[in-house]
Amino acid sequence: MKAMMSRRFKTAWVETQWEGSANKIIPQKNYFIGKEVELSPAHGLKTLFVKTETSMDAPTILATANIKACDHIYLGAGQSFMTNTLYGSRYVPVSETDNHGKTLQILQGDSLKFENFDSFPMGIHWLLETTNYWVTLDFDVMYLDLITSWNLFKYEKFIPMISVKLPSLHSLNKHAIIKLDDNINFNGATNNGVWCHNLQSLAKRKGLTKWAEYVDDKETSPITDKNLEKEYKEYSKQFKADKTGKYIVWE
Repeated sequence: MKAMMSRRFKTAWVETQWEGSANKIIPQKNYFIGKEVELSPAHGLKTLFVKTETSMDAPTILATANIKACDHIYLGAGQSFMTNTLYGSRYVPVSETDNHGKTLQILQGDSLKFENFDSFPMGIHWLLETTNYWVTLDFDVMYLDLITSWNLFKYEKFIPMISVKLPSLHSLNKHAIIKLDDNINFNGATNNGVWCHNLQSLAKRKGLTKWAEYVDDKETSPITDKNLEKEYKEYSKQFKADKTGKYIVWE
């Protein structure tokens, strides 16, 4: 694995290159700056929050985080990760495995809604391999098999934020149980059992982030950097997918 290095540029670089052709401001409303208020390993860090619905522009994300002096990049902000598939079941995990026994995934159906599906795993690997940023990916639990197939959990500074939607918790009774289950039968289990937690007790523990704590994030304009775009283009040559849409597992 490549050695970690800081990719934050010195202030002098910002002052001398801001007006140059390498950087320009793009009007957009998908980038926000603020402190991470959720209780993850990145809690309290200055964070670049990015909405990632149909694609992910890793060079622009990195350039913006550099210029804004962030310590943490939060992808999928506002429950935006692959939102165009959440209710259409367009992403279908398949049971086939590669010759290493790892589950492969295939994208089916309305894939044209994705501007660049490959940009998700490729961009996250690039950020984690070549920078020293903490990187969070906020995704719905239904995509856990997909994210697992991207082999991101090997990175020390990758935070998988697994979102489980449970609206109107207050309407449930005191006997409600949250069950961390497996997704297959007893003969092919991937965990050593199941975990059950009383929801009322769980909600009383430390970990709650109230909605009022989310009010301080400020919109920011993303910044492009031609040098980072060139570097990313070279890096992307490592990523391969076959004609069926199956993605080779990152080693």
